[in-house]
Amino acid sequence: MSRALGDPTSRLELAAAGFEMLWHAPIGIALVDREFRLVRVNRSLAEMSGQSADAHPGKHLGDVLPPGEATQDLLVRLPRVLTTGQPLTDVELEWGARIFRLSRRFSRVSCHPVHQGAEVVGLCLYLEDITEQKLADEARRASEAGLRRLFDSDLMGILVWERTGAILDANRRLLEMLGYGREELKGRHLDWLSLIPPESLGPLERIAEELLATQVPTERELLCKSGQRVPVLMVGAFFEGSRSEGITFVLDITEQKRAQEALRESETRLRGVVAALTEGIVFHDASGSIGFSNAAASRLLGLTQDQLQGRTSFDPRWRAVKEDGSPFPGEEHPAMVTLSTGLPQLDKVMGVYRPDGTRVWLSINSLPLSSSAEGAPMGIVASFFDITRRKEAEEALRVSEERLRLAIDSAAMGAWDFNPVTGELMTDARTRMLFGSPPELDLEHEKFLAAVHPEDQERMRQGIEHALRPESGGRYGIEYRVIGIQDGVERWIAAKGRAWFDDKGKAVRFLGTVLDITQRRRAEASARFLSEASRLLSERLDRAEEMLQRVARLAASTLSTYCIMSVVQEDGGLLRMVSAHREPSKEGVLPASSQFGPEGLASSPLLEVVRTGRSRLIRDFTPELRKQFAVSPEHLEAINALDACSVVLVPMRAGGKVLGLMLLAAAWPQRRYDEEDLELAEELAHRVAMALENLRLLEEARHAVGLRDEFLSVASHELKTPLTSLKLQHSLIGRFMTPECRASVGSRLPAAVKQVERLSSLVDSLLDVSRIGAGRLTLEPVDMELTQLVREVLDRLSEVFTQAECTVDFPSLPPVRGYWDPLRLDQVVVNLLTNAAKYGARKPIRVRVTAEGERVRLTVQDEGIGIAPESMSRLFSRFGRAVSERHYGGLGLGLFISRQIVEAMGGRILVESQPAQGATFIVELPWSAGPRPEPLR
Repeated sequence: MSRALGDPTSRLELAAAGFEMLWHAPIGIALVDREFRLVRVNRSLAEMSGQSADAHPGKHLGDVLPPGEATQDLLVRLPRVLTTGQPLTDVELEWGARIFRLSRRFSRVSCHPVHQGAEVVGLCLYLEDITEQKLADEARRASEAGLRRLFDSDLMGILVWERTGAILDANRRLLEMLGYGREELKGRHLDWLSLIPPESLGPLERIAEELLATQVPTERELLCKSGQRVPVLMVGAFFEGSRSEGITFVLDITEQKRAQEALRESETRLRGVVAALTEGIVFHDASGSIGFSNAAASRLLGLTQDQLQGRTSFDPRWRAVKEDGSPFPGEEHPAMVTLSTGLPQLDKVMGVYRPDGTRVWLSINSLPLSSSAEGAPMGIVASFFDITRRKEAEEALRVSEERLRLAIDSAAMGAWDFNPVTGELMTDARTRMLFGSPPELDLEHEKFLAAVHPEDQERMRQGIEHALRPESGGRYGIEYRVIGIQDGVERWIAAKGRAWFDDKGKAVRFLGTVLDITQRRRAEASARFLSEASRLLSERLDRAEEMLQRVARLAASTLSTYCIMSVVQEDGGLLRMVSAHREPSKEGVLPASSQFGPEGLASSPLLEVVRTGRSRLIRDFTPELRKQFAVSPEHLEAINALDACSVVLVPMRAGGKVLGLMLLAAAWPQRRYDEEDLELAEELAHRVAMALENLRLLEEARHAVGLRDEFLSVASHELKTPLTSLKLQHSLIGRFMTPECRASVGSRLPAAVKQVERLSSLVDSLLDVSRIGAGRLTLEPVDMELTQLVREVLDRLSEVFTQAECTVDFPSLPPVRGYWDPLRLDQVVVNLLTNAAKYGARKPIRVRVTAEGERVRLTVQDEGIGIAPESMSRLFSRFGRAVSERHYGGLGLGLFISRQIVEAMGGRILVESQPAQGATFIVELPWSAGPRPEPLR
């Protein structure tokens, strides 16, 4: 007996009896002798090694533990435990697929000496399952790596801040968005208080809470370095465990258009992936009562060990819930299920309300304790650890993802992720919708490219190839059209993205966003189309058919495949006026298709639009509708040859009357007219109708002006004869009057002569106007001297200046000769001088004739009432006046005629004036008028 007790192995077995309760614990336990041979293992360790407990005694420890460097290192260090008696802890081992059919499991090993008195007779190894902790650590590292990639990307701006106002860090996207440089950030010259508009500032604590730490995506404005404001979508939070530092994600929503991903998950929540916590251990006996609990179990459940002692899962004081919030019945507790079935329950999640009202989420494993007799287990060991922070992080992540998804949906954005190495393309439902694909259908890369409009495919491929080259910086931005894969709808897409490269410059990832900009592009195209149409309509107001033909060709090249414009005849019928087709080869078919039926055909859809004045949109021009439009088999054949898929019929109305009909047709299957196209066509028809109406009014105005000029010409000629006779009679009367008669008449006869001369001048002006309008006023240039002509006019108008009390300053000047019409030039000088006397009465008048280079300048300056700026534009127009005719009289023709004469001589007439500061009229003439000019028009 003493020899048996003297055997170290026997003494180890005796020592193991003291650990009897722990042999059934969920952690692995092994007892080894000094030669590291197994004496005893518990069931948990046997399951780890994949062998029964009875097969372990006698085996070397290295044959049981998982192979690898960690095991070899452990075996090397174990002899030191035997010699020093100091335990060895925190050695990690990775097991294979032998435990619970999982691919990877991890254990933390601690080795303690077993003493028999002062002698170390063996070792006791404890193997704690730390798989959840390891996996959580890996998830945390992956999350931090993802966060760093997000920080380094240009998808959104990221701002790390202090409550005091300092900016700790910011990514390049944010600095570019606000116009700051990295040096300004490093030099601490930037704080977030300077980025907040003044009206949003308040107490510092409230600003941080309401602006930067808001966990709900909020639209705000930030101030750029230039002072401009940038609308952004912000979401942020304080770092976990901190109320002084936080992070904010900023998405620029200015454009956009519209072109970046919305806010990502907050860094705080990403860092909220929790590590594994210390496990609690509870033993249930065969009746289900708790017989033992460790300190961790008490802490996690909020109960003392005495309060846990004897409690069962059916105790009404338990308040347990499932993950969906429903009650967790006692019979479904993992321990009770194991007790009733004998089967382990692993990774069961339960929420437990503690006595203080707080809820803790637990991950529970329950294992049966085998008994010597077959049947129900002798007890249950349950281990659990706190996953509350992980559950809260998952919920916060779900809420954040939902908010982020709502933000992306509100911006009508889609996202895509392309792997250039494998060619794999991942898209979200919004992207698939924009490409006309069902949400559940995977959008492969080639199918993605094939959906791009043929005219834009090459440009898009070049943009992708450029972005995948390292020298491009990986930036990608392009606008292109797509033809829906299934719906066939044409859409405009704005795509923006970024490519990432490995250390060898090879693209390894390419991701970005797509945004539907169809409405913007259509609005821009419509504006350009209407602008060009208005320009064409305004260029030729004298030739209606040519004007309409050019507009029809514009419509056929942009808005439709072919366009037909018809005018309403006096009998109410339609007459095709112009037509145009995008394909010149089909131009000859248009006349045959433009048949409107016999007169009085009430069923004609075209005449119906003219009669009612209401537009008609035919989204699908089906064979049945084509038959309704056809008036004969030949007409139907021509319509089918044009093969229109969609048609718009719009009346051309102006002045409350329908002037004609415009037909627009699209002949490509993916094009279907909609309400916006109809609105654009109606606007075009309105402008065409207004142009036709303006043309009609212009013709009427020209006719009226012609009648007026003819009347003026006839009236002037008719008035010249009696005026000439009247002037002759006055001359004869004055010649035969005696001195006594002359004395009695006094100034009456000179006054009558003056009025006749004034009336004759007015008639001459009217006659000149009629000649100018009719193109019959000609010039007869001769070699003449301008200075002498001016002096003769001044002498002839001396009485006019005397009556106006004006002095004329015209110094002696050298002769200035030229080749001009002296009579017409005399007329110009008389007009300018009489105007100066009329509007500058009692003020001096200065007249100068100078030669300057290739031109001669005549200047007439007065100091009279001047001319208002708003009157300058009409001063030289026909019947144009700058003052009231009640105060100064006249027809307003003198300056008009003078301008026509001067410009006919190749010169120009200018005026410089300010109100109450007089006026200066300048006539510039070339030295020679050249050959005899054509009649003035």
